[in-house]
Amino acid sequence: MQQLERKRLWQNVGLAWGLALLVVMGVFSYWGITPFGNHSLLMSDMGTQYIPFLTAMQHAFKYQVFHLYSFSQSLGGSVVPTIAYYLLSPFNLLVVFFSAAQVPIAASLIIMLKIATIAATMTWYLQQHFRTTQRLTVIFALAFSFCGFVAMNYFDYMWLDALIVLPLVAAGVDRLVWQGKPRFFFSWLLVSILTNYYLGYMTCLFTVFYFGYVFYGWLTDNNRSGQAKEWWGRLTQFTLTALLSGLSAAIVLIPTGLGMLLTAKQTPNPLNFRVVPEFGLEFFTQFGVGATNYTQRLWHAPTVFVSSAVVLLVLVYFVHPQISRRQKWSAGGLLLALFLAMWVRAFNTVWHLMQAPAGFPFRNVFFFSFVMVMLAFAAWQKNPRAIRRGWQWGLPGLQVLSMVLGARFVVFMANLVRGHSAKLEKYYGNIQQIHWQSLAIAAVYVVVTALVIFATQGLWRKWLISGLILTEVGGNFILAIGTTNFGNQTAYTKAYQNENRQMGRVNDPDGQLYRVQNDNTLINRAYQGTYNNYNDSLLFNFHGVASYSSTLTEQTRQMLKQLGLVSDNVRRIGSAGLTPLTELLLGVKDTVHLTTNSAKTIPTTSYSGMGFAVSPALGNVKLGANALRNQETVMQALQPSKQAYFTQAKLGTDQVKHVTEVQGVKTTYSYHHVLKLKATAN
Repeated sequence: MQQLERKRLWQNVGLAWGLALLVVMGVFSYWGITPFGNHSLLMSDMGTQYIPFLTAMQHAFKYQVFHLYSFSQSLGGSVVPTIAYYLLSPFNLLVVFFSAAQVPIAASLIIMLKIATIAATMTWYLQQHFRTTQRLTVIFALAFSFCGFVAMNYFDYMWLDALIVLPLVAAGVDRLVWQGKPRFFFSWLLVSILTNYYLGYMTCLFTVFYFGYVFYGWLTDNNRSGQAKEWWGRLTQFTLTALLSGLSAAIVLIPTGLGMLLTAKQTPNPLNFRVVPEFGLEFFTQFGVGATNYTQRLWHAPTVFVSSAVVLLVLVYFVHPQISRRQKWSAGGLLLALFLAMWVRAFNTVWHLMQAPAGFPFRNVFFFSFVMVMLAFAAWQKNPRAIRRGWQWGLPGLQVLSMVLGARFVVFMANLVRGHSAKLEKYYGNIQQIHWQSLAIAAVYVVVTALVIFATQGLWRKWLISGLILTEVGGNFILAIGTTNFGNQTAYTKAYQNENRQMGRVNDPDGQLYRVQNDNTLINRAYQGTYNNYNDSLLFNFHGVASYSSTLTEQTRQMLKQLGLVSDNVRRIGSAGLTPLTELLLGVKDTVHLTTNSAKTIPTTSYSGMGFAVSPALGNVKLGANALRNQETVMQALQPSKQAYFTQAKLGTDQVKHVTEVQGVKTTYSYHHVLKLKATAN
C-alpha cells in the first residue's frame, strides 16, 4: 500500500507539472508569444534587464569567459551582486542551447518551465501536509502556480524560483515540527536564499509565521503544551537550523551584501516606515478574474487572485463545524499577519528589504496566496457541504458584494483625491481602470462555483470544480497579459545579428580598453514600447557608459549625473548628456552610427586614452548639483583659464505645441517646447 501511495504521489506531481505546462502553453499560444508566435517578451524589465543579462550569460558560457568584474556595466564594477540578484536560477542554464539572438525565446521557455514546476512542488506539499494522494491536489496546486502574483509578474522571471521553493520550505517546517528532522528545512531554505536572495529574505520571514502556525497545531493536537522540554527543543531546532542555513549562504550573501551596500539601497527613506495603510477596499477587487493587467503593473492593489473556488473555500474554513476553534484562530492569525505585512507601510517596507519597491508593489503577496490555497484544501477535505444552509447562500453573496464594493471604492477615491494628493491621484487614477466586464465574469464564477461545491457531489463535483479552476486561472492569465506591448522576435533576431556583427568591429579589436557610444541601435525596431538601450553593452559585449539594474553602484551613478548624464532613478544611468569633456574623462573613443548595412565610426576628438596625467588640483574638485558648473570646475582644474570654458547662452522665445504623436508613435507627453537660443561663444 505504501508503494502504491508513493507511486500515486509522484504521478500527481508529474500530472501537475504537465497540466500547468499545457495551460501556460495555451496562454502563450493565444497571444502568439514565442516559441508559438512572433510576439516576444521584449518589454518592461524583461526587455531592458533580463534579456541583456541572459545574453551576457550565454556569451560567457559559449566562449568560456568568466569574470567577477566587468567594464560593460556602466564604468565597471563587480558582477557578483548582479549574478546573485538576477542569474543564479538553474533554469537560466537553458540559454546555452540558444544563440544570442534567440535568448528571448529561451526566456519564454524558462518562464513556462518555472510555472509548471511551481505546480509540481505545490502538489507535493499538499499531499505531504494533508497526508493524501487525492488527484484534486493537482488542481489546487495549479491555483497557486497561476496566482495573481504570477499573472502580473511572470516576466520578472527571477522571482518565480521563490514560488517553486516555497512549498518545499513549508514542507521542511512541517517535517521539523512533527518529526524533529531539520535537514529538509535547512536544505530548501538555503536553496531559496541562493537562487534569489531578495525573495529568499522574504521566505525567511514567512517561515517564522508559518512555524508559529504549525507549532501551535502540533502543541494542541498532541497536548504537549505542558511539556516545556519538548516544545523548547523544537523551537531551538527551528532557530538554529534557520540560522545555519542563512550562514551557509554566506558564500553568496557576503560579497553580494558588500556590493549592494554601494547601491542606493544603503539609504532607507524614513517616510517608508510610517504606520499608515498602503491600500483600501480595492484589495477585494483582486479576488476576481481579470482585476489587473500589464498596464497596471507599476501601481495596483495586492494581486491575491487564486480563483473563486479557493476564496470561497477559505470562507468555508472559518465557519465549518468540523474545524476546531483553535485551528480557525491560528489560521486567521496567520492570514492577518500576512495581510498586515502588506497593508501597513512600515511592515511592507521591512518585508521588502527595508526599501519601498520602485514599481511592481506587494511582492510578498504570494505568501498570502499560498496560505489561502492551503486553507482552501483543508476545507475541501472536511466536505464544504457540512456547513449550515445559510452560510452556503451567504458566503458567495459576501464574496460578490466585497468585489463590487471594492470597485465602487476605487471610483469614489479617484474623484475624492483629485487635486489634493498627487501620489494618491496617480495611484487611484491608474487602478481606476475597473474592468466591469471582468467583474461580471468574476461574479458568475462565484455563483457557479458555489452551486458546484454545495449542490453537487461525487465524481461530478470533482470534475466540475477542476474545470472551473482551470478555466478561471487560465482566463485570468490571458486577461492580465492582454495589454502587453510585445516585441517582434523576427525583427529582433535580424537586427541583433546585424548590430552584433557591426559592433564587433569596434569592440576593443586591438585589446585596448576604451569606451564606445552607440547612438543609433538597430534592435529598437523590435520593441513596441520605449527602449532606452541602458544595457546594450551587455547585449553586444562592448564598453559603454549606461546601465540599468538594481545593483548599480550609487557613487558611480551620482558622479555621472553630476557631470550631466541622464538618470531617471537610482537604478538607471543613461549616456544622453555626454559632452566633449565627459567623453575625455570617461575614455569614450568612438561614436558609432549604425545603418542596415554598415557602421559609421566617428572618432571622439577629445579622446586621450583611458588615463592621463593631471594636476593635483583635480583631486580637490567637489561636484555639486549643476552639471555645467561641475564641468567648468573640472576644466579649470585640468587647464586653468581666466576666460570661462562654458558661457551662458542668450535665451530667446519658447513656443509650446500640443502633439499626440512623435515620429508616428503615440505619446502621453503631449506638450512639446521649441526653444530658440543664441550661442555667445564658438
